[in-house]
Amino acid sequence: MAAFNLSTQHQPDIAFGALDAEDVSEAVKWAAGRGMPVSVQSTGHGATNAIQGGLLISTRRMLELSIDPP
Repeated sequence: MAAFNLSTQHQPDIAFGALDAEDVSEAVKWAAGRGMPVSVQSTGHGATNAIQGGLLISTRRMLELSIDPP
Protein backbone atom coordinates (compact mmCIF):
# COMPACT_ATOMS: atom_id res chain seq x y z
CA MET A 1 0.00 0.00 0.00
CA ALA A 2 1.54 3.24 -1.08
CA ALA A 3 1.43 6.31 1.09
CA PHE A 4 0.69 9.75 -0.33
CA ASN A 5 4.10 10.75 0.99
CA LEU A 6 6.33 8.91 -1.50
CA SER A 7 9.30 9.00 0.87
CA THR A 8 7.38 6.60 3.16
CA GLN A 9 7.49 3.02 1.89
CA HIS A 10 5.20 0.57 3.68
CA GLN A 11 6.15 -3.11 3.73
CA PRO A 12 3.38 -5.02 5.51
CA ASP A 13 3.29 -8.82 5.39
CA ILE A 14 -0.26 -8.56 4.04
CA ALA A 15 -2.63 -5.75 3.07
CA PHE A 16 -6.42 -5.94 3.23
CA GLY A 17 -8.98 -3.53 1.73
CA ALA A 18 -11.97 -3.30 4.08
CA LEU A 19 -15.44 -2.38 2.81
CA ASP A 20 -17.22 -2.12 6.17
CA ALA A 21 -16.84 -2.44 9.95
CA GLU A 22 -17.43 -6.20 9.78
CA ASP A 23 -14.46 -6.55 7.41
CA VAL A 24 -12.26 -4.62 9.84
CA SER A 25 -13.45 -6.73 12.77
CA GLU A 26 -12.77 -10.02 10.97
CA ALA A 27 -9.35 -8.84 9.77
CA VAL A 28 -8.34 -7.84 13.30
CA LYS A 29 -9.52 -11.22 14.66
CA TRP A 30 -7.58 -13.01 11.91
CA ALA A 31 -4.39 -11.09 12.74
CA ALA A 32 -4.84 -11.55 16.49
CA GLY A 33 -5.16 -15.30 16.00
CA ARG A 34 -1.73 -15.25 14.38
CA GLY A 35 -0.07 -12.85 16.82
CA MET A 36 0.30 -10.34 13.99
CA PRO A 37 0.40 -6.58 14.59
CA VAL A 38 -2.30 -4.49 12.87
CA SER A 39 -1.98 -1.06 11.26
CA VAL A 40 -4.75 0.97 9.63
CA GLN A 41 -4.42 3.45 6.78
CA SER A 42 -7.25 5.40 5.24
CA THR A 43 -5.90 7.46 2.34
CA GLY A 44 -2.16 7.59 2.85
CA HIS A 45 -2.05 11.27 3.82
CA GLY A 46 -0.01 11.96 6.92
CA ALA A 47 2.00 8.74 6.64
CA THR A 48 5.33 9.59 8.24
CA ASN A 49 6.30 6.26 9.81
CA ALA A 50 6.68 3.30 7.48
CA ILE A 51 4.63 0.23 8.35
CA GLN A 52 6.91 -2.78 8.58
CA GLY A 53 5.36 -6.24 8.76
CA GLY A 54 1.99 -7.30 10.10
CA LEU A 55 -1.44 -6.68 8.61
CA LEU A 56 -2.20 -3.33 7.01
CA ILE A 57 -5.94 -2.61 6.80
CA SER A 58 -6.90 -0.01 4.21
CA THR A 59 -10.19 1.77 4.95
CA ARG A 60 -10.03 3.81 1.74
CA ARG A 61 -13.05 2.00 0.24
CA MET A 62 -15.30 2.48 3.29
CA LEU A 63 -17.86 5.03 2.14
CA GLU A 64 -20.40 5.15 4.97
CA LEU A 65 -20.32 6.22 8.59
CA SER A 66 -23.08 5.62 11.10
CA ILE A 67 -23.10 6.59 14.75
CA ASP A 68 -25.24 4.95 17.40
CA PRO A 69 -25.63 7.72 20.02
CA PRO A 70 -26.48 5.44 22.98
